[in-house]
Amino acid sequence: MKTGVSKSESRRCPFDTTSSNTGCKSGACTLLAEMIGRDLLHLACRHHMMEIVAEKVFVACDIPSTGPDILLFKRFQQQWTFIDRGQFQVFEDDVVDREEILSFCRQHLAIKQPRDDYRELLELTMIFLGATPSRGIRFMQPGAMHRARWMARVIYALKLCLFRSQFVMTKREEAGMKRFAVFGVIIYVRARFEAPDAAAAPANDLALLKKLLSYDDKRISEAAITAFSHHLWYLSESLAALSFFDPDTCMSVKRDMVKALDVEGSSNPLKRIDVDVTTASFSATTVADFVTNRSRSFFDQLSLSSDFLTVDPSEWDSRADYQLAADFVRSMKVVNDSAERGVSLMQTYNGILTKNEDQKQYLLQVIEQHRQKFPNATKAAVSNI
Repeated sequence: MKTGVSKSESRRCPFDTTSSNTGCKSGACTLLAEMIGRDLLHLACRHHMMEIVAEKVFVACDIPSTGPDILLFKRFQQQWTFIDRGQFQVFEDDVVDREEILSFCRQHLAIKQPRDDYRELLELTMIFLGATPSRGIRFMQPGAMHRARWMARVIYALKLCLFRSQFVMTKREEAGMKRFAVFGVIIYVRARFEAPDAAAAPANDLALLKKLLSYDDKRISEAAITAFSHHLWYLSESLAALSFFDPDTCMSVKRDMVKALDVEGSSNPLKRIDVDVTTASFSATTVADFVTNRSRSFFDQLSLSSDFLTVDPSEWDSRADYQLAADFVRSMKVVNDSAERGVSLMQTYNGILTKNEDQKQYLLQVIEQHRQKFPNATKAAVSNI
């Protein structure tokens, strides 16, 4: 760990949910915990979790795809210069919670977004639903496509639906794009933009499960639930404690959470849990149902005071110890955007070097060979060539 890193900082481990990170024997998180000799809070990247869900839904939409490229998107990208941007068709079917979705988009558009495609996704969602963003209706040129960035697929799907009268698609392609775009608007957008909120992560994950369960397109619902059920890190006994600091969690649930701290937990609590969404009682499940006496370890691991738990939740906001802990929790990083920006940087760099796919692959082979030859690429090593 870096010198000067606080004790609470050194006990958190944000990561993308790939097997190389999460493996119970040789995963990077496991090896890191063994190396520093302490248990770590596993803060899985919630953006990465949403990408996995979107990937499985994309497959469920039966959209043809071969190799590294999605040929439908590539065709659309090539035809973009011939598209009349003033002639688009909004989605005319009824959408559940339409006004709520539009309000959500306006709220987040009022906040400075870290990337242009974040803003583009919000604006396209509004246009798709027949509304006009504050800066007017405009369409960006279709951008880069990368398998690790499924938000780009939602953006493409929305554009293809908006310009479906000007771009030729098969019935299968058009139906798939419509299903994927509707999923993006109703489910994905909110989940994506709420992902960075650490304190709300358990409640948001539970709400997403319930929303997926009630989603009308049952094939998409099943695919999304199956994918997301493998990534319920924030409903574990330890991380469920994040909801103590969620201002949107109602007082009654927080009182139930405090009571649940007396419930005996598992002797070896899982980092991520399994939830049976098929039970009749699942719709009434709250975050309190995931809290046990093992949840107290959250405070110990982060060296945070839990004295506020001795008083009623209605008094917490007036306590200095609660405010101090809440400020820390709400600043925790539960998205690994640095990795996402690294992917974007790599794409941009590759695009500058060459547009030829064969040359890109050759370049990667050269880099791989160079790293094998010079595993410690210091100036001294290179100067001795």
